[in-house]
Amino acid sequence: MCDHHKPKEVLPNAFALLDPLVPGCQYPFKYLSGAGVAFKLAEGVSERIGKRGLPYKYLDLVALAGAADIVPLVDENRTLVREGLIMINQSPRPGVKALMQSAKLEPGTLTSGQIVFTLAPRINAVGRLGDARIAVELLTTTDPQEAIHLAEQLERDNFERKKIDEDTLNKALRYIDEHPEQKDDKVIILHDDNWHPGVIGIVASRIVEKYYKPTIMLTTIDGMAKGSARSIAHFNIYEALRQCEDLLVHFGGHEAAAGLAIKLENLDEFRRRLNNAVNITMDEKTASPTIEVDSMIKLSDITPKFIRVIEQFAPFGPSNMRPLFWASDVNVAGSARAVGMNGKHLQLTVRQNGGDKVFDAVAFDYGSFARELNNGHPKFDMIFSIEQKSREGKIYPQLRIRDMQLK
Repeated sequence: MCDHHKPKEVLPNAFALLDPLVPGCQYPFKYLSGAGVAFKLAEGVSERIGKRGLPYKYLDLVALAGAADIVPLVDENRTLVREGLIMINQSPRPGVKALMQSAKLEPGTLTSGQIVFTLAPRINAVGRLGDARIAVELLTTTDPQEAIHLAEQLERDNFERKKIDEDTLNKALRYIDEHPEQKDDKVIILHDDNWHPGVIGIVASRIVEKYYKPTIMLTTIDGMAKGSARSIAHFNIYEALRQCEDLLVHFGGHEAAAGLAIKLENLDEFRRRLNNAVNITMDEKTASPTIEVDSMIKLSDITPKFIRVIEQFAPFGPSNMRPLFWASDVNVAGSARAVGMNGKHLQLTVRQNGGDKVFDAVAFDYGSFARELNNGHPKFDMIFSIEQKSREGKIYPQLRIRDMQLK
């Protein structure tokens, strides 16, 4: 039996347990992804049967799963994802190539972030809404035409998943508005009989982003409330759930996310007990959203060499995040535009103190700033990361603004 989650005190009665977190396990790296554990098993089996190195041909799939698993991208996880990304960018298998094309990603420049936010949702969509075997067929086919057909199916399912996401999110936000006590709780716990079980984890993450509180979304399945929990930075939601273990039918997960099931009649007591537990363990600093900036720089510092040095630390992810910088007295070069659905996001070009260097920039969820930036607010401070985008075969830097303050 393979796993990468922290096991409970009573271990399964299995012939063998392969989990670096099992008490007494001497394996030096404790935070392998689920795919990483499976890869280690494949390595051991292949060596035993005299075919050492056979699993390396599947490192691209390990990278896809490892990045999407939201595990710390350090040590072996980072190595596995990095080597798998090299395989994908140099010679993607037909299914991955077709998936990238359907998502309008250019081969050769795929990053761990694009796996998390672009490819993984498409792969997961068919499993969330229907039959996950379609994704398996896509990733294993050797026929380019079949791959294109299957990738189109994933694209359609992902579009449908997005619509269900939005409907579920809107209903959840309305419920929170109608029940203001939810905003006072340390943990937001929501339940609806009719929510789709395949999307509530995604919606929980979006509620965390809006209210910066651990969030649990539950729906009714087979007479029980089942769902997903998502946490905030530096707060272990799994350990919090352990404080209410006697109320749960089952649960599992890690610091940032967990799955759980609970009897419907225990929901009110669970909400009370979990909030009490979190109130005791969560300090004020943890409860407040913060952005940790790595350095203050000038935009003139952003040179090709500077970007190459940053990219040596890739792939980026949890525990190895892309560096964040702070620049002051930045102004719009040209105009700022609200883009995306309902003008939710901001697209602009920026320069600093009238300098010659101009950079493309994007700020998600800052579309409302467009009017002010174009009318009377010539300067602002910003916190941003430096990413690389590909367009017509050329790679260029793009600043992703994480926070901004108008002056």
